Amino acid sequence: MSPYTVARAPRMRSFVKSTGAILTSCCLFILLQGCNTMPIVTRGVEEFNAAVKAHPRLLDNQHIYDVHLNARPVKPGNGVVLEDLVIRNLTLRDVQMRGALLKNVTFVDCKFIKADFSYSTFSNVKFIRGSMSGHAQPDSYEAYETTFKDVAIDRVLFDGVYIDKSVSTGFHGGIVVLRNVTTTQTPNKNTWLIGGSNLQIRVDNCKVFNQFLTSLAGTNNSLYVTNSVLSNADMIMDATTAWVENCDVHGIVPAATTLVVKNNRVHDITVLGRRDTGCRAFLTGNTYTASPADQGATIRLFYTKNKTTLDTSYLYLYADAPLPCRVAVQAGNVHIYDTEIDDLALRHLSFETNATSLNLENVKIKHADWERADVRGGRWQNVEIYPPVDLKTARFDNILGHNVRFPQGTPWVNGVLNIAESPTPLKFDRPPVPTLEETGLAQFWKEHDFPEETY
Repeated sequence: MSPYTVARAPRMRSFVKSTGAILTSCCLFILLQGCNTMPIVTRGVEEFNAAVKAHPRLLDNQHIYDVHLNARPVKPGNGVVLEDLVIRNLTLRDVQMRGALLKNVTFVDCKFIKADFSYSTFSNVKFIRGSMSGHAQPDSYEAYETTFKDVAIDRVLFDGVYIDKSVSTGFHGGIVVLRNVTTTQTPNKNTWLIGGSNLQIRVDNCKVFNQFLTSLAGTNNSLYVTNSVLSNADMIMDATTAWVENCDVHGIVPAATTLVVKNNRVHDITVLGRRDTGCRAFLTGNTYTASPADQGATIRLFYTKNKTTLDTSYLYLYADAPLPCRVAVQAGNVHIYDTEIDDLALRHLSFETNATSLNLENVKIKHADWERADVRGGRWQNVEIYPPVDLKTARFDNILGHNVRFPQGTPWVNGVLNIAESPTPLKFDRPPVPTLEETGLAQFWKEHDFPEETY
């Protein structure tokens, strides 16, 4: 045979590309172009592994179609094994490599179209540029997606990758870094970018629209997000530490033992509390916006499920600027300082919960929705409240005030809010915002981040 001859198997459907690769649902035939050797014919996982090990550049510029190279049984190390490789311009389409073991592998400018790496193990795996997608099916994702279901990892990097719809991830127990990643998703689709459990995640300079940035189980998670656009992009997880800085934020931020949301442009945000370990959440230096066309923009503070209180969760909103939107306080101990609020909503009875305490200092409340409030305590100092404030079914206990003013007269309607007046100024809990070093994230990512590389 010449170096460009392709070996064919009888009675097997095949797909031929000019690169010299034929791949079928049963066998894989690979021709080494430009080599004075016979074509390598692989008839299963073992021969595929042997071929790639013998020729590390074998998969460069290949198009692999409609092939199943799964572990039997499906467990890591029993299937495809790729180690110590840089693979360039590879396209996998309708390819299964379930139970694969990938170690020290870098994919550069590769395309994954309905590729299945379920139940695999990834160790120091990098995806540089390229794209991931499924088939274009508008309503049925599962049968058409590229999937990384139940993949055990230690370190995985996505850098400059374009991630289209129908991509599902389920990573467990390691580090995930996303840089310069762009996603596309239609609104109201219940999908996520990074799913799994017990992950340490770093996100920088990414654009995520209309899908969860994270959807994680487990409690040993952390998240560090900077310089990104998160539009309708929820961050669902129980985390030890979460830090979001210099981003456009629209969505849910994590329930974290320590949470810092700092110097962002915020439009409609929900902060989740933790009832298992309690938490401290800090919102500081942010710019809050609400467009006239979107009257539903809201800052939701310690949103939680019905009949849940968060007595050991504390939130500190250091606004230092007006809040031109609705601020909804649902549970926990909430502290709001130095701001003017367009609309302060307390609707605890609607959610069958209560606020453990609501503490206000240097706050002007232009409109109040309090008829279903249930607040069990709080300190209010240098507070202005404007009418009308409906107290129809509201409950307020143990409110201590100093210099609480009603510039347009007593605001109460359908009841009276009793505020015990303190003759002397009150003391408030104003803890400093933790630094990145104090959270441990600075040192962790100094030690574990992927270095910048050029490919």
